[in-house]
Amino acid sequence: MVDIGGFISQLSYNIPEYFLYSKGFWGLLGIIVLIVIYLVRPKPVQKVIPSLMFFLKQDKKTFANSFFKVFTRNLLFLIQLLPLILLPIAAALPYFNESYSLSVENNVMVIDVSASSQAKFEGKTRFDETIDIAKRSLGKRNTIVLASDIPELKMTDATKEEAKQILSRLKPKDTISNIAEAMSFAGEQVINNEGRILVISDFIFTGADPVSVKRLMESRGLVVDFVEISSKARNVGIIDLAVSETTSVLYVKNFNEEKETFTVKIGDQEKNMEILPGSIESLQFTTPPGTTEIELNIDDDFEVDNKAYVQNLGRKTIDVLMITNNEGSNLHHALTSSPRINLDITNPPLISGLNHEIYVIKAVDQSIFLKETVNDLEKEVREGANLIIAYQEGIFDIDWGKLMPVVFNGMENNGAQVKLDLINQFTKDTYFGRVPSYAKTTPKDGTTVIASTEDNSSIIAYTTVGRGKVIYYGIDDRRADFKGSTSYPIFWNNILKFMVGRENINNLNFRTGSIVDQQHYDKIGKYELKTKSIVVNLINEDESDINKRINEINEVRRNSGSALFESERPREYDHYFLIAAIAIIFFELIFIKVRGDL
Repeated sequence: MVDIGGFISQLSYNIPEYFLYSKGFWGLLGIIVLIVIYLVRPKPVQKVIPSLMFFLKQDKKTFANSFFKVFTRNLLFLIQLLPLILLPIAAALPYFNESYSLSVENNVMVIDVSASSQAKFEGKTRFDETIDIAKRSLGKRNTIVLASDIPELKMTDATKEEAKQILSRLKPKDTISNIAEAMSFAGEQVINNEGRILVISDFIFTGADPVSVKRLMESRGLVVDFVEISSKARNVGIIDLAVSETTSVLYVKNFNEEKETFTVKIGDQEKNMEILPGSIESLQFTTPPGTTEIELNIDDDFEVDNKAYVQNLGRKTIDVLMITNNEGSNLHHALTSSPRINLDITNPPLISGLNHEIYVIKAVDQSIFLKETVNDLEKEVREGANLIIAYQEGIFDIDWGKLMPVVFNGMENNGAQVKLDLINQFTKDTYFGRVPSYAKTTPKDGTTVIASTEDNSSIIAYTTVGRGKVIYYGIDDRRADFKGSTSYPIFWNNILKFMVGRENINNLNFRTGSIVDQQHYDKIGKYELKTKSIVVNLINEDESDINKRINEINEVRRNSGSALFESERPREYDHYFLIAAIAIIFFELIFIKVRGDL
């Protein structure tokens, strides 16, 4: 026996994509009622009527009449069956998806203006294509958010004409693209979740995955559309640059599928490079003074990462005079290890040639250290020189006058951990460790404590005297472990540069998106500040990978035609079935009337 209910349930389950209300098919059970009525109605009783015998004997007419009766009886069944089929179909709300022009009242656009948007695209750039699509996709009211390293609200609640003018004036930047953050910011601009967020980008992103952000925003009822602007592109680019005052290293990656051979121009020099597919090669070079331009001489589809700049200190050396009676100290070796330091040494009690930028007191015999030497040093410091007083036994027996930044309060032999009180350019990333013994000191008025012990005894302190600087270094290198640290020579090199006002080279070379002196730099190049020159570079491997595709391809539209501002919606056509059913019912009434049953 056929399970009609099971059949209808299966039908309702398998074709919901064609009907909005598939439960309407339960109306097909009416067919069973019709069949039962035809099966249980009483059969006609045959009676012989003499007056009709003459007609019944005419075989041809009898056959024709009998056939006509059977046909008409079956035709009526079909007429009654059709409405029972059409009405449940109409109740199930059949539909098809139709395209329609999407016109929204509140249209929020996220425009990718990052460095990768400058890659070549079908005879122009991806940025040019992005702007063209944005202009064709404008709504009645428009808000534009720019996606780069930080989101930027370019305009809000603008008409189509106003938006087109703003879009025409946009320029791409040389930064990374944090698309997810720009999307979140754009979502805040949608009022009452009514409107659309249209993200136009190549989706080469840093930070959070924009697909995850899209799904999160859609869960809150927002409408988010992605339009990807990308194509196959060739690129060889600078992805990193390690800069130091003496030697720098350039890192170049070949993103292509074939080996690339080209030249690299570093200032006035040219060097050859050969990189295998997908590989990274490094190039070491001596860091020239001043500003140096680096350029890859290669023809590819992304020019932004073919160029970089290096900014180095214009003056090479710092003149240092070390006053000591022991030239073999760790501090002596640290100072002589730097090519940027021009080190002279003099031995007390005779001190001559006080015309240096920095004076370092280390391991002196205090019994022969003359008061005249202290007076001469104070005069030099007041006129702009700098002084470093390193701890040793008996260092506080010398009358330093105003040159000593701290007051001596006795010795502590139990040891202590040195902690940083102030992180600056010469203490950053420095770990001093533990000192087994130290001089207990307190800072004088006007002294800044840079490092201290757990009992707040000043270990490294800094003050100014006149136009010069004085630093007290309270770690006994003979007993402490800091002298064996890899950061020990770096620490001293940075202290000397701080005292003469030399910028750390890392404070001269920045990545795009950096903020220097409250100014945001989003284009590569050299910039002149009030007190120094800086350079800004892209050097970002993710942004240079212009062939990288977004993971969730199904979430992205890749057509650049009219489909970008069209969408789909269900169009119901149940009324056609309803009209057909009503028409058949009227036809049934006419048919019954003509047949004489009504």
